[in-house]
Amino acid sequence: MPNLTQIELPSGGVYDLVDQGGRDLIAQLQSKNYWLGVTTTALTDGSTTNPIIIDGKSVTAVTGNACAYGETEFVFNGSKWQAYGDLSMLGDLAYKDTASGTVAVPKTYSTTFTGKAATLSVSGTTKGSVTETKSAVTVSKADSGTATYTPAGTNASSSVSGSCSVTPSGTISTGTGTANYTPAGSVSAPTISVKTAGSTASVTGISSVGSMPTYTVSGTKLTITAGATPTAATAVTVKTGDAAYQASAPTFTGTGANLKFTGSASSGTISGTAAAQTFTGTGARLITDSQVLTGASFTGASMTSTGSYTPEATSVSTTTATTENKTVTVS
Repeated sequence: MPNLTQIELPSGGVYDLVDQGGRDLIAQLQSKNYWLGVTTTALTDGSTTNPIIIDGKSVTAVTGNACAYGETEFVFNGSKWQAYGDLSMLGDLAYKDTASGTVAVPKTYSTTFTGKAATLSVSGTTKGSVTETKSAVTVSKADSGTATYTPAGTNASSSVSGSCSVTPSGTISTGTGTANYTPAGSVSAPTISVKTAGSTASVTGISSVGSMPTYTVSGTKLTITAGATPTAATAVTVKTGDAAYQASAPTFTGTGANLKFTGSASSGTISGTAAAQTFTGTGARLITDSQVLTGASFTGASMTSTGSYTPEATSVSTTTATTENKTVTVS
């Protein structure tokens, strides 16, 4: 893909987009900047020695090449070596792949456990059987106390009948509740008019959308030719809010009516079922003259309980009794 280096605007101005010379220098440095290795050729800051020995072979350095001599790193600038790194902080393992040594590790251990006294409690139910001796006893009325017995029973219902004569009387007047009379008449239509006008706004449209600019590329130069801008149309007034309206009160025209109530005497027969009679008894407290259970005996067997217990430790300590040497290799 080609790169653009210049752009020409509709005003006629030409502008650079890319520093091609800088790009070429960066590409040159990137192609040559790499690590050569550790040299046995003596180098100091400012040395011009070239070529140098790397791994027993002669190597000619170019701009950007880097190497190490002793505890210092150097980079070649095209004519001389320049020191830029210090390797003195590296240890003996900096250039080794593996290392081994002997360390003493525990071989046997001695553990001391100190426990705490505790109290155990065991609960259970003894197995066995109870033999009871019972006999009939006499129940008589107690002299005092809460009643414990009320006689049960019901009463049969009875019918009732009779006659009556009713003559309704009273007056008719208006009141509250559901209407039972609707007068005849008509309601006139109200007159509706505008109370306050709605809000409006002026809006300007577009009569011509214009045209887009054009773009041409010649070599690495981009030329932009201006287009036409949109053309505004004649402004129009549009409604942005609703008006408020008002209406006159309607008029009701009704037809009068005369309400009249006429009552007359009537006779009839009342029949129904009388409520059941209520029976109320006198409670009495009944108790036995003597205890009902007259005797009992228990026959049981011995009980054995088992369980587990974890003692509580007040202290646990482990000491190394003996040690032994082991070889450790690190890679």
